[in-house]
Amino acid sequence: MRESAALFDGYPHHQLALELPDEPVAIRCDPLRVTQIVVNLISNAVKYSPQGGPVGIAVNATDELATVAVRDHGIGMSEAEVRRIFEPFSRVGLSRDAIPGVGLGLHVVLQLVRAHGGTVDVDSAPGRGSTFRVHLPRRGPPG
Repeated sequence: MRESAALFDGYPHHQLALELPDEPVAIRCDPLRVTQIVVNLISNAVKYSPQGGPVGIAVNATDELATVAVRDHGIGMSEAEVRRIFEPFSRVGLSRDAIPGVGLGLHVVLQLVRAHGGTVDVDSAPGRGSTFRVHLPRRGPPG
């Protein structure tokens, strides 16, 4: 997690705040793909917070699940927009014109999380930012 966050050191208007457990959280996963998930979420948090501000990255674990949460204080989304953000090529609200991208990142995140037997949830509101939570089973995907 620290390595993923370190990729964004030097962004002049964003402060990354890590909340990590004292001990590493072990999960059975493809580490490259989980890194891809986390980097995409941090990148979006920075990109959709054009005025800067804090980006929180937290890891929590139970016996069954590991959860990664990425929170920004950026432009946020309505409930209707949140329902569409995981569709391929979906760009919502102000982001369509003001922020570069093709709308595949969150679709890829969702596919990778599902391939690991996990889920993604989102809390967001216009003007108040977004929190994305990825929940991954610690024992690996079923089957």
